[in-house]
Amino acid sequence: MELGETKSDIHPIYYDGPKTKTADKKETASKRLSFGFTGKQVKLKTIINTLCTKVDLLKEDKSPADLLIQLLLSKDITPGKIAIYLDCDNKNFRYIIEKLASDYFDNLTFINIEHSQSFFSKKGHPIKSNNLSKAVSHNPKSKTEIDKIFNQLQ
Repeated sequence: MELGETKSDIHPIYYDGPKTKTADKKETASKRLSFGFTGKQVKLKTIINTLCTKVDLLKEDKSPADLLIQLLLSKDITPGKIAIYLDCDNKNFRYIIEKLASDYFDNLTFINIEHSQSFFSKKGHPIKSNNLSKAVSHNPKSKTEIDKIFNQLQ
């Protein structure tokens, strides 16, 4: 109250709470989980199908190659919605992920693989980014076969 003002001159102040910013399209899009596919779908399909045949990438009775392709191409992955069961060890899987990431994806990272909650190891355990980080090998068991598959399709 200022000097010289009467009580009737004072107006109450109402607090509406903190101002919240409405989420715009850009923010919502950035929160979506996606592996950021940048290549040609035909090449990806050929690579995945060949890896399944020659390197036993997936347990195809539980998760066919088309399911993995659908997940990799998705622009908005719902965690845990799709289950991909690997039939190869983590070292081979890591090597395949690194090859795919360098050639066809902007955002195919170990942490995004974990966040997708869609990948399961040969033993049926969920794949964690930590597992993939530890699975480093400069010469995984199927390295030459994997390299041949990628080199044929470039």
